[in-house]
Amino acid sequence: MVKRGFEGILVFGCLAAAGAVTVLASYQQVSVEDLVNRCEVIALGRVTATDPEGTEVGPMKQLFTRHTFKVEAYYKGSGPEEINLFTHGGFWTDEKGEEHWVSVTGVAGVTNGEELLLFLKAIPEGYWIPAADGARYEVVTDPNSGDRAVALRFRKKKYMRNEALKGFERLAGLEEHAAEAASGELHFGTFQTERIRTDDLRMRLEEVVKGEALPAP
Repeated sequence: MVKRGFEGILVFGCLAAAGAVTVLASYQQVSVEDLVNRCEVIALGRVTATDPEGTEVGPMKQLFTRHTFKVEAYYKGSGPEEINLFTHGGFWTDEKGEEHWVSVTGVAGVTNGEELLLFLKAIPEGYWIPAADGARYEVVTDPNSGDRAVALRFRKKKYMRNEALKGFERLAGLEEHAAEAASGELHFGTFQTERIRTDDLRMRLEEVVKGEALPAP
């Protein structure tokens, strides 16, 4: 049995044959509002390369895979055009030349060529995707119009538009959601999803960044 902690979530796994470790992660689904203050960077871009072997990162020497992420736009924070992006798990070879693979199920991974909107935490080696369902959004291109869009999750009515707002108002009309309707926000782990064009992401995300800004110490 292997136990490792990933930012407040329970992680457990079992050693399989042929030098493979599978780690299972359990964590909550989150919305944009829940992540915006837990991340130093929100960026749109594309995965352009992946190192063949994993690398140990952080004081706990957890195994990660390093990718190159070419940034198209920063919506929170700033940085270079290309950054080191780390995802949990990876392939490694021990001193005997034996090959091992550590895979983490339930935690976001990436693939070369994918276009993504990512909520990222900074580490000395680069950035990593927090272990939260909602830190990684795939960019989808409409085959007819060519429009690119992501389906963002919102909990708070003040940030919702279009289909997300309509969904909130439908819930607000139900007796069991009366408290949420009055407060203007859904319970943690509950959200409405809205398809937003990449051209509109800056305006929409900056609204959340400013609206959720923590007070100065």
